[in-house]
Amino acid sequence: MNDEQSGQLTTEWQIPAYARNLLWLDTEAGSARCEGAQGLFELAAPSSELTLRWGGADGAPLIQFRWQPDDLGWAGEVRVGGMVEAIHLTEIPALDDLLAVIFFSAQPLLPAIRPYPDARQRPFATDDFPQYEKGVDDRLSPAIITLITLQDSPLAATAQEAMLQKMPLYAFGQLADEMQGWHEFFSLPILWDSVTLFAP
Repeated sequence: MNDEQSGQLTTEWQIPAYARNLLWLDTEAGSARCEGAQGLFELAAPSSELTLRWGGADGAPLIQFRWQPDDLGWAGEVRVGGMVEAIHLTEIPALDDLLAVIFFSAQPLLPAIRPYPDARQRPFATDDFPQYEKGVDDRLSPAIITLITLQDSPLAATAQEAMLQKMPLYAFGQLADEMQGWHEFFSLPILWDSVTLFAP
């Protein structure tokens, strides 16, 4: 598969069974469904940027990629920016703590955006600090996704503060694996694992 229109989302990671056939790649030239455990796809035309969406061609964005041949290197990551719209607290069997379900109005982060300067950016420049407006693809309309975390997690407290103060966030997470069982409770089970908080 070494051309500019065919490829797959992943080689190393297996897309969970519940998510197969619910993932679409969106480009300026149209959308393509990703199929099977590796997310095989064929684009209508070459594209330098691709947005992975959930549930359909116009579904909620999960992550944005730069084109690379054969394999986009996805391992289930979710990288979005936006606003907290609502928070739902609920009990789940076998959990000692309440679960917080964050309703997040999301746009995909641009592929080059990182939450902080890592070792590859040593020494880092002032330009390496995150700036909200420069990090999201604002050509795409926001759509609601759900982020899951424990109610006593600092992430849940951050979400509440962000909602009350109308602060934008970068949210980073992971599509839950099949064996974790979150798909039995949630339509879109994204395990939220880190956040960048910006002033309103």
